[in-house]
Amino acid sequence: MYHIRVQPRAEALAFLGLYGVVRGPLAELGPRQVRVPAGRFKTRAFRFDEPAAFFELDLSEDARLPVRIVFGYGNERVTARLLRRE
Repeated sequence: MYHIRVQPRAEALAFLGLYGVVRGPLAELGPRQVRVPAGRFKTRAFRFDEPAAFFELDLSEDARLPVRIVFGYGNERVTARLLRRE
């Protein structure tokens, strides 16, 4: 996720998953608004969806702040949302 934050653009990714290296395309979903406990944010959204892993990342418009992260395997998902901004 650090790589996406530093260079926010769609491309192929490779990372270590539960059962080894997972490779696949990263799709940019475009701008959207996301509501989290810290408020409403305009974000740039990205999705990686392969059989071995799934994640969706919403970054603030300037790509500096991860607002929402969804990670999972199969049908199971864990969601992290920004609680507050100091």
